[in-house]
Amino acid sequence: NNIIHEYLQSMNKFELIYDECVKECKNRGITPQTDVDIRTLLEELGWVDDVLTATDKLVEYNLLEVWLTDGLEKTSVAHNFEPGANDVELGKDEFFVEDPRGFNCILGHMVDAIQSKSGRGNILLSSRAKKIDYSGDGVTITIQNLGTGEKKELQADVAVCTVSLGVLQADLIEFLPPLPNWKRNALNEMQMYLFSKVFVKLHKQLVEMIQKNQVTFCTN
Repeated sequence: NNIIHEYLQSMNKFELIYDECVKECKNRGITPQTDVDIRTLLEELGWVDDVLTATDKLVEYNLLEVWLTDGLEKTSVAHNFEPGANDVELGKDEFFVEDPRGFNCILGHMVDAIQSKSGRGNILLSSRAKKIDYSGDGVTITIQNLGTGEKKELQADVAVCTVSLGVLQADLIEFLPPLPNWKRNALNEMQMYLFSKVFVKLHKQLVEMIQKNQVTFCTN
């Protein structure tokens, strides 16, 4: 099939240039202080945006951009072209879950485990963390109910903060004392990912579906 042949050719070309980018990053000693964006480095090594075909752009999106962010023009070479930075090897085993109960059957057990810890476990919904005070012994967290606006404080020995990078960069949570400069600098060197992966299991071979014109490749 012509489109498969064209895609594989483009993929091979892109992978060669990607490998050159990784080597170039190492050879130049690119750091966050001397960083450039990925688009600039790709174009220096021959992957020029203005002359890319539709298939080239599809390959670029599938092999690189979808794993990183919303645009290579804004994405760091220093953080993404280190050897092995974006390598993912899942092996040949299949881990696609087809449990008809859905993902809730996993979350349900997690919720039960939290709430059953000596009767002290609690999950607060529709609540937003406004302030985390770790200036003294233990931690005091101020939360606000999104419906009523009511605020209250929670006390704990420690707090584990798992909010997204975007929340931290936007200073939506006040930290007392403020986060140290080295941590703020690290947060601002990264960029929030703007995508969600949706995996679909096909019950036919993909090549067979392409040959019968049952699949359309799309790129943004």
